[in-house]
Amino acid sequence: MNSRKWLQQTFCLALVVLFLTGCLGAQGPKQGRWEGEQPSVSFDVTSDGDIANFVMHAPFAASTCDITIDEVTVDGNEFLVDATTISESESSIGIFTITGDFDGTSVSGTYQISVCGTMMSLNPEANPWSAEWKGS
Repeated sequence: MNSRKWLQQTFCLALVVLFLTGCLGAQGPKQGRWEGEQPSVSFDVTSDGDIANFVMHAPFAASTCDITIDEVTVDGNEFLVDATTISESESSIGIFTITGDFDGTSVSGTYQISVCGTMMSLNPEANPWSAEWKGS
């Protein structure tokens, strides 16, 4: 087989693999309701594959930090929220990071809270969280 024909076949095979990877690769999370415990977490995955109405009640210091996020963009099967929030009354702020990785009907990740309300952690730890798909 001459090198030109081999190169053409290799190129065609690479295109087929690239096409199949795009079609069969990461399909994104299942649409519907997701919920988890320890910490309590709930959210909806929209028809676009993004997250809406994310709510987490996570232990923080000697209390609980309530984190509410209206929208989160999901990239493939993963998401990252690195946020600073200020309440409407400006009496409460939050600084936190949340990661997530979807795998079929489950998602897991970590959360790290630096500031919640008037409480602050000088050495915030990354803590695990998880949730399961509950249906459409």
